[in-house]
Amino acid sequence: MRLADWNDILAYYEAGGSIADFIAELRIPLEYGNPGDMEAIPNTGYRISRNGELRWQGDRHYFFARHDHIKRAGFLAHDNIDNYLLSLGSWFGRGGFALCYGDLNSTVPPPDPPEPPEGILSLPGLRLFD
Repeated sequence: MRLADWNDILAYYEAGGSIADFIAELRIPLEYGNPGDMEAIPNTGYRISRNGELRWQGDRHYFFARHDHIKRAGFLAHDNIDNYLLSLGSWFGRGGFALCYGDLNSTVPPPDPPEPPEGILSLPGLRLFD
């Protein structure tokens, strides 16, 4: 068992996995009540890593949130899937959920997350950076 990485989610999506099914299975709520909200609804994001790193800068830990194609005001998105259906962000503080990956009954750890291709920051039409 290990903390899920943004690259795990991207690999699932790029292999043809359904993000709608992913959202439904995890029961991921929308991060806001109104896209103009500056603050997120508490405990709607999942902590993950990105490229094996827990934090972006300083104490800002990575997490992902559901935005249904409308990123809320004030959300710093480092990456996204399907035009902001899911967004990778970072924030300070404690609490929230962590998304873990692996077989609970296995004694063998799951593989490390896939490495992003060198020199490619975003694939056209799949992910956008702010």
